[in-house]
Amino acid sequence: MAARTLKIFSMGLVVGAVAMAAVADAAGPHRVRHCPQTGKLRVAMAPDVSASGVWRRIIARYPDPVEVVEVSPVADLQDAETRAAAQAVTCPEFDVYALDVVSVAEYAAAGLLRELPPRPGLVERAAATGRWRGRQYALPFTTDVGLLYRRAELPEPRTWVELWAAARAVRTTGRAGLAAQLADYEGGTVNLLEMIRTRVVDRDGDVVLDEGDNAADAARALSQLAEAGRNGDLGASWSAKEADSLADFAAGKAGYLRHWPYAYHRLVTDGRVDFEVSPLPGTPALGGTNLAVDARSGRHEQALEFVEFLLRPDNQRDLFACGGYAPVVEAAYRDVQPCSIAGSADSRPTPSVRQLTAFAKVLQEALARADRPSLAHYARFSQVFRQCVTHAVQEENTSEQRVRDMADALRHAVDGRLTGDDLCG
Repeated sequence: MAARTLKIFSMGLVVGAVAMAAVADAAGPHRVRHCPQTGKLRVAMAPDVSASGVWRRIIARYPDPVEVVEVSPVADLQDAETRAAAQAVTCPEFDVYALDVVSVAEYAAAGLLRELPPRPGLVERAAATGRWRGRQYALPFTTDVGLLYRRAELPEPRTWVELWAAARAVRTTGRAGLAAQLADYEGGTVNLLEMIRTRVVDRDGDVVLDEGDNAADAARALSQLAEAGRNGDLGASWSAKEADSLADFAAGKAGYLRHWPYAYHRLVTDGRVDFEVSPLPGTPALGGTNLAVDARSGRHEQALEFVEFLLRPDNQRDLFACGGYAPVVEAAYRDVQPCSIAGSADSRPTPSVRQLTAFAKVLQEALARADRPSLAHYARFSQVFRQCVTHAVQEENTSEQRVRDMADALRHAVDGRLTGDDLCG
């Protein structure tokens, strides 16, 4: 088998939303100048967050030479580093990009990606995240959805009102009620989109936060979030990211945990807490990683073959069974299998087929309700939304008028317009 090379690719934050827009204006949406085919296939991917390193193990099965280069583990930095490489004036540094689902629209609108043929057998919610204006520019590799983990003795909340009440009851026992990820990064945006419990952007990319009953609903949700923060129900969530909140829950410091599917495998393997998992109330955030091919790559056919390899049902089953990643092919949900990668498990417990089968049903139920805005200027939207909601909660100004001010600021962000320091009116 050909040798693989794994490097750490690190690049400063030198490219932002304005630069991306400039490339789109200059290059147009269909750049076709291809670069010559040289060297081995190069793939830019975020670090594998599974305990078993399953991404690397599956890629090691690939029969042809491929070089995988890891970008930053922080979502916001991943996008900046990958985007800088994709926008290179000369030939691109990578042939294939593993992109966060929210980045596809931005890259496609800038003409950085090659259109791909649709692929049957995919989970539709996951496949849809790779489309921009009706065309497929990326195929899903893993999908993600917000889930609610809880200590086994605690009740399963069906609504956010029930969840806040349950979290408050837990907090009186000395634990945090709900461990979430509310730090100032993309994960914070995702959590706040779930907690606001109101549609912010519709499927056409228009801000609808202040339309109909949405402003009143959002104001109530913000008030409940502010109360939870004031009472200590959220523990250290306002400064926490994924690893922090997962560590607190695994150590018994929180009764409930909002997290992604891979946390299930981590918690079973850790073994310290007896827990249950269920769909998050309301509309959970849709996440995941999509595979896209650079528009100028000289290795288009090889890139497609590599993508198809990663989407094989056996590889998708192992992503799920060995690493806890939610599969993107329907077949992996119908026929759950134990992990087949030798050496991927140690003496610690791993999920059984029975556990994985039950978990797959939870994932399917959650994915059926999941959503996430698809915007060409998503990075700007995310920054403004996060800042507006955080300020409203911290200042305890959760009125309907504050929500309408937020909606106005978000319209500027969705259009890619820059505003001053006071983003929320």
